[in-house]
Amino acid sequence: TGTNFVGVTSVSFNGTNAAFTVSSTTTISALVPTGATTGTIAVVTTSKSVSSSGSFTVLPSAPTITTFTPTSGAVGATVTITGTNLASATNLYFNGTSATIGTNTSTSITTTVPAGATSGPITVVTAGGTGNSGTVFNVLPGIPTVTSFTPSSGIVGSWVTITGTNFASVTNVKFGTTSALSYTVDSSTQISAMVPAGAATGAISVTNTNTTGTSGSNFSVLPNPPVITGFTPNSGWVT
Repeated sequence: TGTNFVGVTSVSFNGTNAAFTVSSTTTISALVPTGATTGTIAVVTTSKSVSSSGSFTVLPSAPTITTFTPTSGAVGATVTITGTNLASATNLYFNGTSATIGTNTSTSITTTVPAGATSGPITVVTAGGTGNSGTVFNVLPGIPTVTSFTPSSGIVGSWVTITGTNFASVTNVKFGTTSALSYTVDSSTQISAMVPAGAATGAISVTNTNTTGTSGSNFSVLPNPPVITGFTPNSGWVT
């Protein structure tokens, strides 16, 4: 707003020309142009040029997320996010869980999947607004590790307690190369498994939907104890 807006030929934001409409001799409506920076607003008429006494602050445009690579990963995995207007990012979230912003430019951000993250969209927050990915990032379970098992040996049919980490979404437990038909995931750090028929001495491995972890030592499969099914004759003399 101002006075004597007659014969206006241009309006500029800190030197960048803008599209405008003169509404009256006291009012001009102008669109902040692409490439504008913070500074004074200038109005040029057929008779003179005037500039505002104060500065107009140009805020960054809202961020957009176009892609991210990879599209899935475990906690700690590196993810590269691409889009627009990302340089001033202040916050980054994986389905609501805050992540650390690593290197970033106007078109990309490098980060890692934060602890506690779950599958969902990625969100970037800047001074210009908030941008959400149009697709979901899938958080995979961490690589399982087998740190120990008790007992260290046993016969087919005996139960073994396996301890380690990332025992989530477990799909298979093996004794050597033989899958255990019976196992229970007691917690994210413990599994109870039965030594399967046909198992031989070897490492114990645990597989989840991401990958497989293997013990550093072997479980010894012992031979089954002898079983007496009968005897003939059923009586006799001491010899």
